Formats: sequence, C-alpha cells, structure tokens
Amino acid sequence: MKKRMFTLLAMLLFSIGFVAAQTQRVTGNVRSGEDGLPLPGATILVSGTTIGTLTDSNGNFLISSIPGTAKTVTISYVGMKSLTVAITPIMNIVLEPATEILEGLVVVGYGSAKKAGTVIGSVATVGSEKITAKSSANVMDALQGQVSGLQVYTSSGEPGTVSSSYLRRVGSLTAGNEPLYVLDGMPVGSSIMVSMNPNDFESITVLKDASATSIYGSRAANGVIYITTKRGILGEKAKVTVSGNYGIARLARDIGSPMNASQLLGYQLKNKVISQKQFDDYTANGNNTDWQKYFFDNSASTYQGNLSIQGGSNKTRYYVSGSYFYQDGITPRSEYERYTLRSNIESTANDWLKFGLNIAGTYDRTQTSLFTYSGSNALNGGIFGTLLNQPYFNPYGEDGSKLNMIPGLGRWSPYYLSDKQPSKSNQAQVNTTVFLEFTPIKGLTVRSQFGLDAYDIRQTSKQLSSHPTATQGGYAYEGFRRNVMTTITNTAEYKFDIHRNSFAVLYASSLPE
Repeated sequence: MKKRMFTLLAMLLFSIGFVAAQTQRVTGNVRSGEDGLPLPGATILVSGTTIGTLTDSNGNFLISSIPGTAKTVTISYVGMKSLTVAITPIMNIVLEPATEILEGLVVVGYGSAKKAGTVIGSVATVGSEKITAKSSANVMDALQGQVSGLQVYTSSGEPGTVSSSYLRRVGSLTAGNEPLYVLDGMPVGSSIMVSMNPNDFESITVLKDASATSIYGSRAANGVIYITTKRGILGEKAKVTVSGNYGIARLARDIGSPMNASQLLGYQLKNKVISQKQFDDYTANGNNTDWQKYFFDNSASTYQGNLSIQGGSNKTRYYVSGSYFYQDGITPRSEYERYTLRSNIESTANDWLKFGLNIAGTYDRTQTSLFTYSGSNALNGGIFGTLLNQPYFNPYGEDGSKLNMIPGLGRWSPYYLSDKQPSKSNQAQVNTTVFLEFTPIKGLTVRSQFGLDAYDIRQTSKQLSSHPTATQGGYAYEGFRRNVMTTITNTAEYKFDIHRNSFAVLYASSLPE
C-alpha cells in the first residue's frame, strides 16, 4: 500500500512539473529610448499566437500563461520601431522612434509626397512634436534653430506680431524678400503663421534653394515653407485629445545697470548737478523707484487650451479641432487673444473618386501698448523711462496706486495716457481648400483643387476729450480692410514602372485670382 501511495505521489509531482513546463509567466516594462518615459498602451504579442496584452499607464505588463514552446514576443507602439525579443521571466524593453517613417517622405509641392533621398535640392522637415514644444502664438518661433539658414525676425515684442523670415539671404532689393508660404497646397500670406493653431500642424517642410522655383516658379525665389495640417487615419477609432499649457513671460535680462537713488544722488552732488539742499530733500524722502518694475510686467501670462477629435472609417478620415489662446504683453495695455476652429475631412467615394474639404476659421483680437518709443512722449515709458528716470522720484500715491502725473519729472504717467487713448484691432480669417481626385486608369491621378484665403481687419483708436493734449475735444478713428485670394490648382500625375523602377510624369497648373 505504501509503495502504491509513493508511486502515485511521484506521478502527481511529475505531472505538475510537466504542466508548469508547458507555460511561462512574464512581467516587464516598456519605455521610450528617446526620453526614457514609459509607453502606456504598447502591444506585447507572443509570436505565432494570439496571446498578448497592453502596457498600463506606467508601461508595465504581465502575461501569466505563455506556451512553453513560444520563444519570442513582439512589442509595437505607434511612432516607434517594432521589436522582437527572446522571452525571459523579466523583460525591460526600450523602443526607438520610427524616424524613418516620419522623415522618409516629404511634401515638396504639386503631386504626391516623395522620398527624401530622391529630392534634388535642400529640404528640411520639422514635425509636430517640435512645433508644439513652445507655447507661442507664432509658429515661426518654433522653427528658430530647427532649420539651418532660416532667420526669423520680430520687429516688436508685442503679442501676436507677425514675424519676418529669410532663407539664407535677402533675395531682392525691390520685391518681396520672404519665402512663399503654402498651406495644404495653396499659397497663403505669412500672417497665417500667427492666426493658426500650432497644434493643427502635422509638419513644416522648408525648401531652401533654387530647385523650389522649378515647382512654384518665380514666387519661390526666396524659398518655400510648405505647411501640412493634420489628418485622421483610416480605420482608426475616434481619438479625443485635450491639452493645455501655461507660461510666464518676462524680459530676457535687465535693461542696463542704472544707479539706485543713493548712488545717483551722490554722483549728482559730487558733480554739482544738484544742490546740497536738493540732496538733503531727496534723501529725506527715501524714494528708490525701480522703473523697470514700474514699466514692465515680469509675470505676463500665456495660456492655451486645445480640443481635437481625430479618426476615420474604412473610407473616410477626419480631424476636427478648436483652441483658445491668450498672451499678455510685458508692457501694460498689451495683449493678444485668439479663437480657432478647423475641420479636415477626406473621403473615398469609390475606386476612382476621392474628395475632401479643409476649412479653418480664426478670430483674434489685438491691443497694442501705447508706451511710445518716439515722438514727444518718448521719455514717458518703456526702455527710455527705465534708463533715464531718476529713482528718487516716486510715481506711486500713498495707497500704492499709480499717479496720473509723476511728481518731479513733470510728465504724465504712460498708464494714464493709455487709458485716455485706447487702441485695438480685430481680425476674422477663413482659409478653405476643397478638392476632387480622379483615378480613371491605373497609375493616372487627376486632381483639381480650389483654395480660398480671406480676412477682414478692423482697427479702432480714440483720443478722449479728457486727454491732456486734447485742446479741441477728442477724436475717433476706425479703419477696415478686406482681402480675398482664390487659387485654382489642377494636376495630372502618371506613375509607371519600368524594370521594377518607378517613374512619375507630372503636369500642374495654378491660377491665382
């Protein structure tokens, strides 16, 4: 009996060990090799089976029952290179960005995208992750330092200011010096870089040399900045993205090194600029005004909120977004506010017809600081006031409020003058492209696109009758400007193979109106 029990127990232990040998338990973590952050939602699939799982919010995963015959697992993540590795009990996986997928194709003009290696000329592409890295109303700020030879200038620090850009050099003495801006195949003005939401940009391709003229003609003599907006992905479930950012702006550095009140009074007394009595009176007041703090805001806020929905079915893909942006200037009475809406829809009707509609609307409001830097009030504010106003004069009242007239200086406060002379502008802009694409025979693609770029700008300024310089009452000024540009583009592209080599013949015509 004991012998039989011993035999049964041995068989039981052997069977348990045999079953355990047939399955494996694996735990691990998946991270990005670019920044070391965890990758939530990465797919881990046992090779040759349907067994798999997804990583959690910290990049961790667990597969409790893997067949003992399985040798490898494949890890994949959107935008990353897939990786197949041998199975071990504990797996720490690092995935690298799939840069060849993002940078392998570039849009250079009419026709379809081309492989980067086949483009003759100097081409640089900046992806959406770098475009949205900076919290700024102007996308050109994100391109600074990203494209060699591209110089971006801003003549004013006012929020919402349109930047000027040059590629490698100034190309003309009398005509325009800026590159040609193209948005989804339609030429547009440079102001589009401020009025659009940077989160809507998929990529920006910069054509930097004379080869661009072979695509766009003489308009591209100073280069081309080609903007591609985001699209949905066919067969992808709707992805809702909500994001926001907040920042603080201030002067990059202090303006000069002005003396404090004690230093300046000692210097002026020594050089007989002031008398001993004036020295005693100013010293007794105890004033030591920081004019830079008075004129400039060192905590000007910038914030933005974004909402987008992106996805697609088997035949239709879509991208819809809205955003709100606000930027406060470092000089008082200066601000910029912007609302944007965008809808990009493309659909395949059948095997030979495809159509799409991209429509974007923007409304912005700008208020410019009236801290003048020239004219009769040039000493009232800004840099001049910071450097030249004596620190022993006090522009504040006993309650801490700013006085209308600054004692000792004999000049009006720039805050007071700004209140008496309000100025603002607002702009409504619409940008639309609609296209039809036919494929009548294999290899031949015929596309017709209509583009509309239109805006209305209204500027208003006033001088109230209570303004110190108003001798004959106040005045009001209102200006209105409207601009509409339409473009019709027709292309025919035929692709064919000869001895396994691909070729394409392209015909294009663009008719701006």
